[in-house]
Amino acid sequence: MRGSITLIAAAAAFACAAPLASDSTPLPNSTIALVKQRLSETGTDTWTSGTHMEALLELDYPELSVFSSATYPPTSTAPPRAVQSIVASWAAKRPSWTNELAYDNGGAAADPAALGVGWLVAAAFADDATKATYLDQVAKEARYILKSVPRLPDGAISHRPSGEAVSLWADFVSMVPPFLAYYGVATQDQSLVSEAVNQIKLYRKHLQAPSGAWEHIYGGDVVDGGLWNTGNGWAAHGIVRVLATIKNSQYKDDLADEAEQLASWATEILTVAFSKLKSDGFLPNYYGSSTFSDGSGSALLAASAYRLAQLNGTQSEYILDMAATIRSAVNNHVDTSTGWLAPVVGIWNELSGNEAAMVVDNMTTGDDSAFNFLELTRTQRLYGFSIWSFTFPFPLRGRIPADLAHGPVERSLVAGFGLSLLGAISYVRKQEPIFAVLYVVGVVCAVVGTGFLFGFKRQVNMMRDPVRQYAAAVFLLCVALTWMYVFAISIKIHSLSTSKRARAPEGQAFILLLETAWRDYSAGTYA
Repeated sequence: MRGSITLIAAAAAFACAAPLASDSTPLPNSTIALVKQRLSETGTDTWTSGTHMEALLELDYPELSVFSSATYPPTSTAPPRAVQSIVASWAAKRPSWTNELAYDNGGAAADPAALGVGWLVAAAFADDATKATYLDQVAKEARYILKSVPRLPDGAISHRPSGEAVSLWADFVSMVPPFLAYYGVATQDQSLVSEAVNQIKLYRKHLQAPSGAWEHIYGGDVVDGGLWNTGNGWAAHGIVRVLATIKNSQYKDDLADEAEQLASWATEILTVAFSKLKSDGFLPNYYGSSTFSDGSGSALLAASAYRLAQLNGTQSEYILDMAATIRSAVNNHVDTSTGWLAPVVGIWNELSGNEAAMVVDNMTTGDDSAFNFLELTRTQRLYGFSIWSFTFPFPLRGRIPADLAHGPVERSLVAGFGLSLLGAISYVRKQEPIFAVLYVVGVVCAVVGTGFLFGFKRQVNMMRDPVRQYAAAVFLLCVALTWMYVFAISIKIHSLSTSKRARAPEGQAFILLLETAWRDYSAGTYA
């Protein structure tokens, strides 16, 4: 097994050095109510809504959760009103022509599948007409995932849709396999449950690092080989949900070997993740390359640990001790007046537009395709620049005066917004002082560049060629607007990274998943 030696060593070291916690205090109902309220207000994405419904099933309708029973239709007679409401909301805005449960132009192919389990549960309590509609929509979603979404040659289904390069994201494991497994139970199709296990196996093959933790993204246009904390949480929790579905279904005997494998794979992730536990009780955003604490992914991993113990997949005391430590930290960092958890890495929720998120996502991985109208590339000659180049949405090739192309304006501006953005991004990711210094240097350069920009007005006015004068003026204007746009983003990033205003809606669901998993484990409710 890849990374087995590292895992054994980590486990041994952790058993000796890990801090212990045995907080037996439940999260107050008033705080839970606030957490649920914040989640309802902000959890508008498909993956967040899917996780929201899973949390509600486990917390408010436990008899409908796969951790209690995976039989379908459910034996409970109490309708899950909150889950039904969420499904009805998505169903009302679902385009009739799509095969997915929800359509998000440019979104991931896997994310709508996160709604699948809640959709099936809602169907079981709906009137005949609505039930037929819901079941038909779920069937289309399953066919779309299995037949239309591209795959790697070995059969691993892409997280991204057709038309894009095949890309495997750790997030996928919480979106698709739990849905396929539950749908297989609902339709009495064991092959679907087996395919859920197979997809986890294939994703593990491609994403697992030598340490045993999972990388975030493999393949495609955006590659993130970092060991992202929340990505490992998505993977671990998806695995234990499929494990619970198998152990609480009619296929528990036929798929006993697969269940054992799943428990082992989840343990691999938890062992490495918990070896990174910080003194504040949280795990870092990225293992080995970040000191920024992430309460969101930490909560999901702790919930996975309790669920794994509940399913008898592990009896490891140190894993449970670390889960208890994380739970105490999470509960202590939930604002009792608002319900928000901090610190988290949901910085992009308060930024407008997708460009900012894509700039950061790709800036940190070396992909320059995300720079919407700004392209920073190494080139021999473009618009008179020898190293850095600007690409504008209008033809100015050959019209940029050489004296403008090599003056202090563009150098200061390029250095300014380049360094400030890079510094802010890097500081968010790694929280190292050197990146804060880089950010300050960028600010200074940008301010100097702005001064040069105003001083350049006279030179522009002295040009006698109207075309060159116009081109120069437009050029300077675009440089200024570009700088202001990117610099404003960098300021937003920097301020959010060091404040409690960062929000992660899915993290609210993770709080509920953790609290419910702990309660079930503490009550001795075993599968």
